[in-house]
Amino acid sequence: MKVLQIFKSPPDDITDQLSKAIEEVNLSKSIHLHQGDVDWHQLVKEVFKADKTICWW
Repeated sequence: MKVLQIFKSPPDDITDQLSKAIEEVNLSKSIHLHQGDVDWHQLVKEVFKADKTICWW
């Protein structure tokens, strides 16, 4: 399953552990909105390519 993980802020310890567990069992891609310039057009494309999208706030 293709999973897209979107992070609005830096992950805390629990969020980091959960996201790594998701990466271990799925084909996962992460986008960190808090790290600067975001290609919003590419983000929308990634959302539609993914089977599931998880937003971490």
